[in-house]
Amino acid sequence: MQTIVKIFRAENNKVWIRLETTGKISQFRNIELIKISSGIDNVLPCVDFAHIHTRSNGKFNSYDEFKFILENIERIILLKVLKEFKVKGVVISESPNIEKDAILMKKFMRIYMGKI
Repeated sequence: MQTIVKIFRAENNKVWIRLETTGKISQFRNIELIKISSGIDNVLPCVDFAHIHTRSNGKFNSYDEFKFILENIERIILLKVLKEFKVKGVVISESPNIEKDAILMKKFMRIYMGKI
């Protein structure tokens, strides 16, 4: 990752790299991806909750479990700072009911995070 970031900088490419959490046991452990992301400029994790759910054989599907994931990321990559500086992000839904669930998620985000 450091080499890739160096190449991007040398080419004046301002792309951010997002390492996506994985669903397969044979792939990188998610904690490893988060640690890699935390130590390199322009690299952040892309948290795929469906992959984490799959990788854990159906766990990580409740409030407390989602909270656990975000608390662990917060400890490693300082999400408090991202929130404090109002860093923007993207939520991607792979729901089979994309339109309905996207509207539902937007309502929840407005309630819990403020205007969107």
